[in-house]
Amino acid sequence: IEGQIGVVFSPKDLTETSQTVYRFGKENEENFKILGGVEMGEKKILKAEEVNAIGSLPSKDVLIGQLVGMLTAPIRSFLIVLNERGKQVESS
Repeated sequence: IEGQIGVVFSPKDLTETSQTVYRFGKENEENFKILGGVEMGEKKILKAEEVNAIGSLPSKDVLIGQLVGMLTAPIRSFLIVLNERGKQVESS
């Protein structure tokens, strides 16, 4: 391995830490490369591709928001149909 090597330790979970490191790597692509990672809780060694994949995922809050949006979309659509139907009945 040529050049310098750095290590990141964090008390936070792997997803949050890898997102921060991934974003930093995207901003500094010419001087920065993720070589791998270690999940201490599970005692698992991760390849660079796995760390990059985890880092590129949206945050937990964004995923929850997307899930809520997906769950409420059919109900919202149904309410719009009922509302439009009600307008048609009133105007008749």
